[in-house]
Amino acid sequence: MKNRKIAISMTLLAAALIVLAVVGNVHAQSYQTVTTITGSGDQTTNYFDVPSSEFLLNWTYSSSTPTYAAFYVDLYQQGNSIPVDSIIASSDSGVSYEHSMQPGNYYITVNAANLDSYSIIIAAQTTTATPTPTTASTPVTPEFPAAAITLAVLIAVATGVIGIKTKPKKTKIKA
Repeated sequence: MKNRKIAISMTLLAAALIVLAVVGNVHAQSYQTVTTITGSGDQTTNYFDVPSSEFLLNWTYSSSTPTYAAFYVDLYQQGNSIPVDSIIASSDSGVSYEHSMQPGNYYITVNAANLDSYSIIIAAQTTTATPTPTTASTPVTPEFPAAAITLAVLIAVATGVIGIKTKPKKTKIKA
């Protein structure tokens, strides 16, 4: 029984370390601006080249009639008619992270109503964790805040702060 608890604790500790590595990796990334799209109405952009499989869309808009504002963004890869991501804004700013994408040419369609202006920054992950002074980068926040909570629970379980109750197996003793 004691060995089983140790095994469970070690497994959970290993899982916690993996989560920590992933969360730490998100913090260490830097992004370089690929292009900036601005406007106030509907538009379809020209192609822009994204050199990385990891990139983000950082968007913001302003409206003098926010109750009636609408902001929809679709991201397409060249040659595809189905968007690889769609943003339906529920607030006047946000970030959408793109993972495991193919580097290459993309374009965006924007559908906007009752907006004074909007801006979309497309930024690709750089290969270095520390940007140079000539590199324009966008700060990155963890995209999965639940990962920190999961990590805390896993560590609590692994260290015994939260106990795991297991029922002992019933064995029949033959006489």
